[in-house]
Amino acid sequence: MTLLFGVCIIFILRKVASWHFEKTMDRWSYINTQAGATGGEIAECLIQRNNIQATRVHITEGVKTGAYSRYGKTILLSKDIYDGRTVAAIAIAAHEVGHSECDRDNGMIMYARYCLIPFGIILSKAVPILLVMYFFISWIIYFLVAAVLAIMCLQLMSVWVEHDASRRALKMLKNARKYNASEIRAIKKTLNAAWMTYLVNVFNFKIG
Repeated sequence: MTLLFGVCIIFILRKVASWHFEKTMDRWSYINTQAGATGGEIAECLIQRNNIQATRVHITEGVKTGAYSRYGKTILLSKDIYDGRTVAAIAIAAHEVGHSECDRDNGMIMYARYCLIPFGIILSKAVPILLVMYFFISWIIYFLVAAVLAIMCLQLMSVWVEHDASRRALKMLKNARKYNASEIRAIKKTLNAAWMTYLVNVFNFKIG
C-alpha cells in the first residue's frame, strides 16, 4: 500500500511539473522581448561574449526545442526558437549556450553524463524485468535496488547539468544587459520550469 501511494505521488508530481513547463512555455512563446534579437542571434552573441570557442549554432527539426551536442560542439535550435524573438525562444537558446559553457568549464562532468546515458537506458529497461523476477527469486532484490540507485544517480547528474545550464544562461543574459527586469524574471521562470522537470524525473526509473 505504501509503495502504491508513493508511485501515485510521483506520477502526480511528474504530471504537474510537465503541465507547469508546457504552460510556462505556451505563455512566453507569444510575448516578444523589446531587444528584438532572435534566439539564434542571442546564442551567437552569448557565445562570443563568453569566449566559448568552436561552438556553432544550427537549426534542427522539432518545435520549441533545443539541444547541445558535446561531440560536435554544436547548439541545435528548432526553427521557431532560432528565428523567434519571444521570451521562450531567448530562454531556450541561452540554456543551450549554458550547456556549452559548462562543457568548457566542467568537461569531465558532461563527458561522464554522455558516457553513462547508454548504461542508464539499459538499466531502465532491466528494472521491469528484475521486478517480475523478484516475485520468483527473492535475492534478485539486490540487483533491483542497485539498478534503481544507479538510475537515480544518473538522473541526479542530469538535474545538476540542467540546473547549471539554466543558472549560467540567466547570468549571461543579465550580463548582456539586453533585457529589462520584467523580461529577466520571465526568462528565469521559463528556465526554472525546464530544469525542474528533470528534478521530478529523479524518481522516474526510466531513461531514454
